[in-house]
Amino acid sequence: MNLVHWLRKLPRPVALLADDKRVEVPKSARAWRDLVATVESLDPSKLTALDGDGNVIRSIVLEDESKPAGTSPEMPDLQLFARLLAEGYEHGRKANQPIIDSAMSFVERQSTRLSRAETENDRLRAENHRLRMQLAELSGAPASSGEDSLLSTIMAGALQAAGSNPLASLTSIKPAGGKK
Repeated sequence: MNLVHWLRKLPRPVALLADDKRVEVPKSARAWRDLVATVESLDPSKLTALDGDGNVIRSIVLEDESKPAGTSPEMPDLQLFARLLAEGYEHGRKANQPIIDSAMSFVERQSTRLSRAETENDRLRAENHRLRMQLAELSGAPASSGEDSLLSTIMAGALQAAGSNPLASLTSIKPAGGKK
């Protein structure tokens, strides 16, 4: 913006308000350059032209060329807050990273252990099923599809070792009350 042109527009001002500072307008033509230099050195955000009675003739909000359009006086505060927030986040992330790494390592170890335990459990189930099938073949009884308790498996093995048919001895037992 051409400040000299804005100042010399008619009606010419008697005084200027550069933000809240009052500057008297000189009467001589040579002093206009000094007035422009004074206004530029004050670096106001708003310039108001006043007449002899103190009334506003015109006013303009000056934009600083170094600042992008759309910035406000609060922008430096917001930028400071954003920078401090980013630094705080980065510091917190760096401070907690060893704990997060340790937790992830623990989870990975436990996952590996669980996978091994499941594999071993599957192997033992298959071995148990194979042994049940062998027991059923030796005893002549049909293999049960459900899982029996460990005690019943031990009892069946003991009866088979004694040479008797476990199903025959179990079917001769009568329930209490005499009813079959």
